[in-house]
Amino acid sequence: MRMILPIVIAAPYVIALFLAIAGAFVALIGAIGGFADLLRIGGVVSGFGALAFFVILLSPWSNLADILVRGGSANNGQERGK
Repeated sequence: MRMILPIVIAAPYVIALFLAIAGAFVALIGAIGGFADLLRIGGVVSGFGALAFFVILLSPWSNLADILVRGGSANNGQERGK
């Protein structure tokens, strides 16, 4: 049950990175195949995913660093206080 919270907190980062990477692949396929619309859509999705990732990462409510440093332990701060 304790492992659900870090997964929920990390979900926006994962979704944004997925959009950035998937959009880049769609743009690549559009560029290789000569499909201008696919290239444009892939570029927009990739840009939106990258922008969303960095907005979430640099926002004041971002706590990804806390999750990575603590290793996902919800009670790590309480254990140190004892």
